[in-house]
Amino acid sequence: MASLMGTYSHNMDAKGRLNFPTKLREGLGDVFYVTKALDQPCLTVYSETEWERLSAKIAALPESKGSQMKRWLFSGAAALQPDK
Repeated sequence: MASLMGTYSHNMDAKGRLNFPTKLREGLGDVFYVTKALDQPCLTVYSETEWERLSAKIAALPESKGSQMKRWLFSGAAALQPDK
């Protein structure tokens, strides 16, 4: 899958929902993952395929190098299904 590119600023509605750009939603599929970015105060979005690939890479790291990364990435992650 090609990388999703761009920066988008949105507000949450009264129900705590976020309007996700249609052009990005189409490339992500029915389920995608959102987590904290590693180097900026923002969110990062992954397709299911990319999330599985990233998770496998992090799981393969030695505990001495990967434990902090695992805690950071997975503690803020959520699998999401967009509303129609």
